[in-house]
Amino acid sequence: MARKISVVEIPYEQLLDPSADLTEALWRGFGPDGLGIVTVSGVPDYPALRDALLPLAQQFADLPNDVKQAHEHAASSYNVGWSHGKEALRSGMPDTHKGSFYANPLQDTHDGVDRDTASRYRSYYSPNLYVQQQLSNAVGQPLSQQEQAQLDFEGQLRRSSCHKARLLHYFPTNCGDQQQQQQQVAAGEDWCGWHLDHGALTGLTSAMYIKDGQQVPCPDPSAGLYICDRSGEVVQAAIPPGHIAYQLW
Repeated sequence: MARKISVVEIPYEQLLDPSADLTEALWRGFGPDGLGIVTVSGVPDYPALRDALLPLAQQFADLPNDVKQAHEHAASSYNVGWSHGKEALRSGMPDTHKGSFYANPLQDTHDGVDRDTASRYRSYYSPNLYVQQQLSNAVGQPLSQQEQAQLDFEGQLRRSSCHKARLLHYFPTNCGDQQQQQQQVAAGEDWCGWHLDHGALTGLTSAMYIKDGQQVPCPDPSAGLYICDRSGEVVQAAIPPGHIAYQLW
């Protein structure tokens, strides 16, 4: 079983304090021996926003298929609206375990982008199919200010109009052949393939587990986020419910 580790934590108030020296924390999180991830704690109103937003993933996933298909957007390579079974597992099979709803969290349309650019990059410049709630913008800019001595992340975040939010839902697994399922899990065959996120800065909430419409504790201690570190070791990264995790590409 993979080793479970606690991710480097940075309090939100320190991000807002110009005199705070976060060099050591950022080095532990993003330096040569880091996992490329930190969490931010104490974000105002974040727990309530998380509790309001994440259950909507299950509510949408439970809608009839024709309703969900009406919210698909093939022209954007399913990077706007609903996406299900469009990604591949590590084994190469279509990933039907999860469904996603994509939207730009900061703007619904891109009227200022010329037509040729919008046509070439439809996965970024297609209009939203519905208004996505924003969770992490209040943290991304202060965090990037602490990093801008090395890279102009703050400038990228401020200038970019290509932010992408993903509301992710995992469907319940079939309880058929449990032994076969355990073998697939051990071999990593039912995992999403190893990948790097395409954004400069990725914000992650911790998972929420729901049964019969109610939040429940995590039913499986092996569930969660896994990261392959620079030495090749796979570790399980724990994200507390009240924290937002941030990964660098």
